[in-house]
Amino acid sequence: MNAESIARIERQLGITLPQFYVDTMLNYPFPVAPSIEVLSLTYGEEAIINANKYTKPGSARFYIGSDGGEHRYFIKLNGEETVYIYDLEGSEDHMSVLATTWDSFISGPWETEKELPQDERKPNGKRWWQFWK
Repeated sequence: MNAESIARIERQLGITLPQFYVDTMLNYPFPVAPSIEVLSLTYGEEAIINANKYTKPGSARFYIGSDGGEHRYFIKLNGEETVYIYDLEGSEDHMSVLATTWDSFISGPWETEKELPQDERKPNGKRWWQFWK
């Protein structure tokens, strides 16, 4: 991602992204692969815009990623570095804190991201759904 991509995201969504987020996206700390782009810390201009295009105008919420399930992660656009969970199913995790600092969030998902390429391997040349046939 480059400065032009960041500027297009801000223009498209009508927001100003916090500097800590911009710095991270300009120096993305995880391997970029299709399976990772929408998890933990969403990467890619189109994916970021799609994750946020239905957020109400003037909302201080900016979605940054997900766990691949019902939890979406967001930051507030007020400069606060806390990462929150928005649970689509409204569980106890709904609107709770995932990480109190941006640095702790960035260091947290790394283990999950490292496991993804291993999880994508096809044992015996079969995809996961083929084991039930």
